[in-house]
Amino acid sequence: MPNRENPNSYKYIEFYKDNEIESFYQSNGFDVFFFMDIFGEYLKKKHVGLFFFSIEKLLKCIFVYRIYSIRELRIFLVFELRVNFSIFILKKIKPSYIIVGYDILFPAYFQLAANELQIKTIALTERQFVMHSENLPVFVDYYFIPGDSFNRVIEKNQYSIVEKTFSIGLIRTDYAFELQKKVKVKKNQVIIFDFHSEEVNSISLLSWQNNLLFYKDIYKLISNFPQYEFVIRGKNILWTKLAYFQEIFLKLKQLRNLIISDIDEIGESYRLLVQSEYVIARVTSIAEEAIAMGKKVIFHENFLEGRRDILNLFGLDNMALVSYDANELIESFTQIIDSSHDFRDFKKIIDMYSIADGKVRERYLERIKVIFETVSRKDFVFSDSVKSIS
Repeated sequence: MPNRENPNSYKYIEFYKDNEIESFYQSNGFDVFFFMDIFGEYLKKKHVGLFFFSIEKLLKCIFVYRIYSIRELRIFLVFELRVNFSIFILKKIKPSYIIVGYDILFPAYFQLAANELQIKTIALTERQFVMHSENLPVFVDYYFIPGDSFNRVIEKNQYSIVEKTFSIGLIRTDYAFELQKKVKVKKNQVIIFDFHSEEVNSISLLSWQNNLLFYKDIYKLISNFPQYEFVIRGKNILWTKLAYFQEIFLKLKQLRNLIISDIDEIGESYRLLVQSEYVIARVTSIAEEAIAMGKKVIFHENFLEGRRDILNLFGLDNMALVSYDANELIESFTQIIDSSHDFRDFKKIIDMYSIADGKVRERYLERIKVIFETVSRKDFVFSDSVKSIS
């Protein structure tokens, strides 16, 4: 990294408060500040102008975009104010480049602010989901993607604009690759990954209700295959303590061929992934990493709202199986444990995710150094990067 001896040239912007990550960057010589820390300064300097700014944007929304819904007007205005606040922050910092840990953590309003000020942005793909969602647009200059066929996904996304891409693989597979040298695979072990969920969420797939359906179907599956060892690895262990999940949690605990992982460390998820022969998951980033690593994966999505064509929606045909209820889950599991048949198209997997060879970080650093060589001013801003899990 250029100018590393001068820590003042590196700043870390935190959009979501996390004391552990904040401490990590501070200990490595970064100036760290929370996105909202200078909101007071922004209001103090802009308070009069904000009134006229808001009126202008509302009039434009009504008379140009023909939006009349109070709810939609409020959403539009809040977004425009966030863009304006982001421009204020970037003018204060004056970076040449913004380096983003993962695309999904980089708010669209900040991306637009950077684009408005012609500040170059560098982002890393965490999973396919972002490029298949109109709610998570990507406007970046340099985009590190898993594989070449991901370019076709970008081209189809009318909500995103990317100047240049680099195919390098999924960066967290490097950690799993190193673990493969130390951890022995258990041929009859199945790892189960759930999804982050909340009691009430506007995004239905994040609801407690859908996660409960997932656990109920998992219970039926495990009961039908006593000869296999199952491990449930939740997004966190909070669900095991919530009254909403207690009935199914107690039923799961009674199963002799099930372990519910309660080790609260990110690295444990990858150790269990490497150790397991099969993967059952909701649509998560670690499940896509499992596909890249050559694991047999079932995406299980039993939604209260009905079926979604997960495989086509995320371009995962011939890479994984999908099930939508307990019976389909049992059928899919019967299929993946059948050693006489393999449903996967390995060429398609490599085209989408490249090879999980343990050298993704190396390729990333090589490319990013070339980009840095073109920078005239040595001011860098790191936006919600993710610290190493090793």
